[in-house]
Amino acid sequence: MKLRAPFLMSLIGLTSVHTFAHDSIAAQMVVADPELVWKAWDAEEDGPLETADAQFKSGWYVGGGTGLTEVSPEGSSGGFYVEDDRDWGYKVFAGWRFMSHWGAEISYVYTGEAGLGNVNPAIADDIADATIRYQIPTMAASYYLRGAEHPLDVFGRVGLSAITNSVSDDRIPYEKQTPVQLNLGIGVEWRINETWFARAAYDGFDNDASMLAISLGRYFTRHPDHRALPEPTPIPEPAAPEPITPPEPVCAEFNGAIDAIQFAVDSAQLNDTSRVRLQEAANTLRQFPDINIQIEAHTDSTASEAYNLSLSDQRAQAIRDYLIELGIDEQRLTATGYGESQPRASNESEEGRSLNRRVEFRMEDTSPCSMETVNTEESNS
Repeated sequence: MKLRAPFLMSLIGLTSVHTFAHDSIAAQMVVADPELVWKAWDAEEDGPLETADAQFKSGWYVGGGTGLTEVSPEGSSGGFYVEDDRDWGYKVFAGWRFMSHWGAEISYVYTGEAGLGNVNPAIADDIADATIRYQIPTMAASYYLRGAEHPLDVFGRVGLSAITNSVSDDRIPYEKQTPVQLNLGIGVEWRINETWFARAAYDGFDNDASMLAISLGRYFTRHPDHRALPEPTPIPEPAAPEPITPPEPVCAEFNGAIDAIQFAVDSAQLNDTSRVRLQEAANTLRQFPDINIQIEAHTDSTASEAYNLSLSDQRAQAIRDYLIELGIDEQRLTATGYGESQPRASNESEEGRSLNRRVEFRMEDTSPCSMETVNTEESNS
């Protein structure tokens, strides 16, 4: 069973949906903009199209809608005939507007159901609410009369459809087929804003079915050149100079106790730790050839005063001898032992006695010990 019948249908209202401006400019005439790389062309703002340096940006879109359909069998089969040839159907579509006046589109139309009756009342009562319906996929090309520079445009469409029919009851005799037929359409499209558009369109599928529908569609491809210009990177203001802190004397180590220099009990023999520390002191002394130091050795009070004085002299001399061995001029070095005469803590405790067993360096003139002197001597070397 095939459908064939002309008809006239009425148009229903449409509630439009808005979105933010500049969300998409796909399939639009666009012009350069000081804040956006591109924006939709506007005749009042940008002047005539011939002078606005506008260009077309292609884009993809999708949409869907609903409307009135008409289907009608061609003749009758088994006594069945079309009793109610109109119904509500729906349509979904996707397309590509690739030129200002041209686009390509695929769509799917469901026509709803056409009510069937039968010349035999008994059969009509037995198969109540008999219907036939169509599903129609289509490929078509569209031509827009006015072009993308106009928000309101008229278009025509031509394509090929594959109609598939089905019935509501297996007892209804019909010929199931998917004939390829010609699709012709005409409509009006209104570009609501840069993203959304609305349509009212009539489609005829050969002489088998037709539909008058309203649809809402959306261009979803944001063109890669449509973007906000990056904010200029601010030039940072010159930072205020940090206050210069006078450098600490680099040879303050020659004015106080050197805790790392230690001796065994009742011995003037340098251990490995003491030798390493004296090597560091010698490196510093080489940077300041004008510095003369006095090496002072001290003991606690665990032995006699005379013994402690002799032991401290031996220890101070051992340090002097090792610095001379490391290349320091002997004229710059003086060694003195003070024994137990200058304690810096009480000898009544082990902690105090440990503090009193010490070696100290002293220097008469600290003026060569600034950082500036070091830098000057290094730059001149």
